[in-house]
Amino acid sequence: MIRAASLALIAGFVAVPLRAEVSPTAQTAQAIALCWNTGGLSQAAQARAVTVGFQVDYENRPLPESVMLIGLSDPVADEAFAAARRAILRCSAEGLPLSHDFGSGPIEIVFDPGTGPQ
Repeated sequence: MIRAASLALIAGFVAVPLRAEVSPTAQTAQAIALCWNTGGLSQAAQARAVTVGFQVDYENRPLPESVMLIGLSDPVADEAFAAARRAILRCSAEGLPLSHDFGSGPIEIVFDPGTGPQ
């Protein structure tokens, strides 16, 4: 979800966003996407979308014990979840790009093979 924070007029008629605000979940998904590797998964798990929730500490690093699969669990979902969990923990060791006013609420990301993490 992108929301235009300010607009500029180009050629007197066309407005384009100068600065856009990106949701904390979208920022987090973008940061984690590079670490999401499904190459070693079964074909079924490679095609499976899973939602993963977690919380972060005061330095915006995910708390490993808080990373959980949201929704139904079965062997294929568990395999896809394991890849998503590895991506979250690997790509966020230095902290996630969350604003200071985000708070400490849970973050949920959908890992979808068709669109990538969102």
